[in-house]
Amino acid sequence: MEFNELASQFNSGIKAIASKHRPQCGFIDAQDLAQEALLSLWLKWKAGSLKDKNKSYILKGCYFEMKNFLRKSLDAVTPVSLDVPIDEEGATLKEIIPDARLNDDHSIEVNFLIDAIRNDGLTTREKEVFEYFLLGLNTRQIGRKLGISHVRVVKIEKNIWAKTRAKLKNSDL
Repeated sequence: MEFNELASQFNSGIKAIASKHRPQCGFIDAQDLAQEALLSLWLKWKAGSLKDKNKSYILKGCYFEMKNFLRKSLDAVTPVSLDVPIDEEGATLKEIIPDARLNDDHSIEVNFLIDAIRNDGLTTREKEVFEYFLLGLNTRQIGRKLGISHVRVVKIEKNIWAKTRAKLKNSDL
């Protein structure tokens, strides 16, 4: 049996299982869970480990893959508070992240900071994501624009943050 046939046979069951899950992290939805289950199904099909398995067994395996994906995703999430000190001087994110409501006196500094971030060490994909964030798009909208999952956008955002943390610390904002 070809994978397309197998996937169409299980697609509605996988989507039903995924839609019943209410993930506790806001950046994963039922579509993401279904995609992860289909990816797992494809890997198992490719390895030939589904030949003698019945439909119930395969769906249960997809269910466990979704649960495992959620567990791993929740483990990877680090909640951040704007008011908790992040360095030895006691600076908080609220103090070092530029506020969009800044007055005109700081707009030049903000523009210099944005230009420095754009032109210093970001990959092409990171620059694309950064530009969309500057336009005010959320992770799901950016993912749709770039044809990638919003989970991937979150990972790219973390990379951008890691690369620009020093610039934000050293700015006068």
